[in-house]
Amino acid sequence: MCLSSFHFLVLSCLLKKHIHKWETVYIRNLEMKWRERYLWKETNLEDKKQSGQKRREGKSLISTMS
Repeated sequence: MCLSSFHFLVLSCLLKKHIHKWETVYIRNLEMKWRERYLWKETNLEDKKQSGQKRREGKSLISTMS
């Protein structure tokens, strides 16, 4: 089977579209994973700060009670 230049052009365009679509999906997935990790780190830091404050408040309550 011999491909004419027209067929070759059509096939290459279809392949480019398919690759471009795959790349955008892959990049979008990477961005979502990065955002999830970043948000998780931020919330984790906030939780640590809040738990530290609670510990300090608990210590101050204990010292005032005794």
